[in-house]
Amino acid sequence: MTAAAGLADWALGLRLDAVPERARQAAIRHLTDGFGCAVAEPPHGSPAVAVALELGGPPQATVIGTRDRVGAPAAALANGALVHALDFDDTHAGGLVHATAPVLPVAFAVGEETGASGAEVLVAALIGYEVICRLGAAAPHGFHTRGLHATSVCGVLAAALVAARLYGLRPRQAVHALGIAGSQAGGLLEFLSTGADTKRLHPGLAAHAGILAARLARAGATGPDTVLEGEHGLYGALLGRPGLRPSEDLGEVWEVTRITVKPYPACQLLHAALDAALDVMTPARAAGDAGDIEDTNEVESVGEVGG
Repeated sequence: MTAAAGLADWALGLRLDAVPERARQAAIRHLTDGFGCAVAEPPHGSPAVAVALELGGPPQATVIGTRDRVGAPAAALANGALVHALDFDDTHAGGLVHATAPVLPVAFAVGEETGASGAEVLVAALIGYEVICRLGAAAPHGFHTRGLHATSVCGVLAAALVAARLYGLRPRQAVHALGIAGSQAGGLLEFLSTGADTKRLHPGLAAHAGILAARLARAGATGPDTVLEGEHGLYGALLGRPGLRPSEDLGEVWEVTRITVKPYPACQLLHAALDAALDVMTPARAAGDAGDIEDTNEVESVGEVGG
C-alpha cells in the first residue's frame, strides 16, 4: 500500500469514539487557540481577506471576525492568513510546522459548507493535525534546510484530507486529492530576508489549494498515489529523498498532544530569549531600577537559528 493510500484509509475510517480523550481535548484547545489568533488580527485591512471578498462565490463559509460569507475556498484563504498573521499560532516541534493555521480554515469552511456537526468537524481537524505533523516529522527540519516553509508544504496535503473527509470522498478519491495537493506543495522561506507577507499567506494558500484538490478529485481528476514516496514525489523532488514515508503509527500515537501553544506572538525560537529578558527586567522594574540596566549595541549569541 502506498503512503497516500494508508493515510486516506485511516482518515476516512476514523471514528471520534476511537480517539483518546486527551487527544480530543488537545484538538479542541488548539482549534480554540487558532480562533483566538485569528480574531486578534483585524480582518479589514488584511490583503487575504480583501482578495477573499473579491473572489466571493456562494455564501458557504464565514470569514472569521466578520459577517461576510464567501465560497469555502475563499474563506479558507482568508482565515488561514488571519490565524498565522501574528505568528501567535501553535507549533509542532517535531515537524516544525504551525499545525492549526492550515487545518482549522478547511475544517471550519468545509464544515460550514456541508453542514457538518461539531463532532464531524472535530474528527476532520484531528485528521489534519495528525497528517501535517507526521509529514513534517518524517524529515525533521528537512524542508527548512532546503529553504521551504514546512507549514505550507505539509499543510496543503493535510488540508486536502480534511476536505476529503468532510466532502465524503471515497478512499480512492482521497488518494487522488493527496496526489493533486502534492503538486501545490511549496512555500519559500525567502521572506526571512525581507520580512515579506508571504509567510503569513502560506497557510491560507495551502488551505485554499487543499479544498480545490479535494473538489477536483471529487469531480474525477486524478493524482499520483506515490505522491509522497515516489521518485518525483514530495520527499524525492523537494528533499532528494525518494522512498521516505511518514510514520505509520496512526491511531496509536497522537501527535496532536505534542503541539504547543505560544505565550508570545513571535517565532518559537525567540521564546527562550524573551523569557530570559523578562526574567532580567521584571525584578528591576519592581525595584525601580530598570533605568540602571546598561544599554548595549552588541549581543552575543550561542547556537544556530533556523526559519
